Amino acid sequence: MEKLTGKGSRGTRKTVADVEAGGKAGIDATDQPGNGEIGDKGPAPSAQYGGTRQSAGWHELTDAVHDERRQVVRMWFPEQRDALYALGNGTNAEVLIGEPAYQVTSGEIVAL
Repeated sequence: MEKLTGKGSRGTRKTVADVEAGGKAGIDATDQPGNGEIGDKGPAPSAQYGGTRQSAGWHELTDAVHDERRQVVRMWFPEQRDALYALGNGTNAEVLIGEPAYQVTSGEIVAL
C-alpha cells in the first residue's frame, strides 16, 4: 500500500444536503406562470401580438419557437403531442394542450 505524501490539509467534502441547506436549491414550480391543473389552457395570451386568429399548425408553432431570440419554456397546441419538445439550444420546452402559443422565461405568452 502506498503512503500519502501530500502536505496540505484535506477538508471534508460537501454533500448535496450541505449545499441545499445553505441556499435555495431550485425554484418553486407552483409559483411559475402557466402552471395549473392538467388540461388547463393556461393564461390568456397577450393581446399586443395580434390576438386570436385561425389555429396555426404544429410546424408554424415550432418555426416561431425556433425563431424566438428569448428562451422558450412552454408551448401550447390543440392536439396531443409529446410532453417535451427538444429545442435547438440543448433545452426542452413543455408542451401542453391549448390554443397555439408559447411562453418565454419572463412569463410573457406569445399567441400565434
